[in-house]
Amino acid sequence: MKIKVFCAVLILVVTAMLAGAQARSTFASSSASAAEEAARPETIAWISDTQNYISRHADIFESMTRWVNGNREPENIVYLVHTGDVISNLKKDTQWKTASEIMSLLGDVPLGIAAGNHDVGEYNANYDKYIKYFGEGMRAASADTVFWKGGKGQYDLVDINGRPFIILMMGYSIGEDDYGWINESLRKHSDRDAILGFHSYLDASGKRTSVGKKIFDNVVKPNPNVRMVLCGHRHGEYLKRVEIDGDGGSVRVVYEILANHQAEANGGDGKIVLMTFGLDGESVSVRTYSPWTDITYQNEEIRLYE
Repeated sequence: MKIKVFCAVLILVVTAMLAGAQARSTFASSSASAAEEAARPETIAWISDTQNYISRHADIFESMTRWVNGNREPENIVYLVHTGDVISNLKKDTQWKTASEIMSLLGDVPLGIAAGNHDVGEYNANYDKYIKYFGEGMRAASADTVFWKGGKGQYDLVDINGRPFIILMMGYSIGEDDYGWINESLRKHSDRDAILGFHSYLDASGKRTSVGKKIFDNVVKPNPNVRMVLCGHRHGEYLKRVEIDGDGGSVRVVYEILANHQAEANGGDGKIVLMTFGLDGESVSVRTYSPWTDITYQNEEIRLYE
């Protein structure tokens, strides 16, 4: 009788242990899955020179902003950059209204814009219309967004995969006081790596424009936290890796990237640059995708820290 009782107790104990082990295994598995889900790489979307969409292919532009908003979760998009020439003719209110309506389809996706020459004029830049439609208070902004001159410049403090960044945009026709604000902002947040957006900086051969040379000498070179410069204006694409000597023999790598598809079919065929920051904290996948054609045109990987 004692043997039977002992066996029964032993069976109950082993059964309980197995059930506990299975529960722990299930919990660990679900916790790992949750951790993997939480640690998905984050993405910055980037568009530029949308003026031909506004004047002739508004439906394509609309497909782009709808896609960014609709794929905010699947692509883990944390920010959208627009490097200028939102519209084609700044004197046409219909273009401003159309652009404003299409950009509003982004919903609450944080947005940074660097106005282009089509937005404010080639000479004697006038920001009145631009600020009316895309300035401070007229588009999605986070609690950390800081505007300059009502929206000519802005920066956002964004953590990407846990790494702190400052994304700073400055519109066309940069004055000395604008340079002062840029440098002051970068120094204030020197603990954050910087991604800069301008309208004019590189041409399609990888050479800096006259504006780009001044930006490089006055902003990129003297600020050790600058890691990436994005631009449009000149037609084409170019990805340039630059090494800048730092203190103590260190070398800083900066990527300068041009992406302007306006001269291509249908004003650019709806191409969006998607920069996905790897969980390793170093790699960035740079791919060009169009929701209009559903084609991935280009996919490169760069390393911000080497």
